[in-house]
Amino acid sequence: MKKWWLAAVVLALLSIGFWGWEAERSLLWFLPGWVWYVLALTLAYAVFFALVVVRVWRDT
Repeated sequence: MKKWWLAAVVLALLSIGFWGWEAERSLLWFLPGWVWYVLALTLAYAVFFALVVVRVWRDT
């Protein structure tokens, strides 16, 4: 169970977005880079919580 908490903390720290401060705007398919970062982070959260539900929640 502890490894799941560690993954949750890592995802939470990644959501702060320190990397984006003072960064120049970059566009990829007419969207700024932070939009792609938020999209990837949202997908990572969805996969993480799906795995938690399937593997941990079912055991309790």
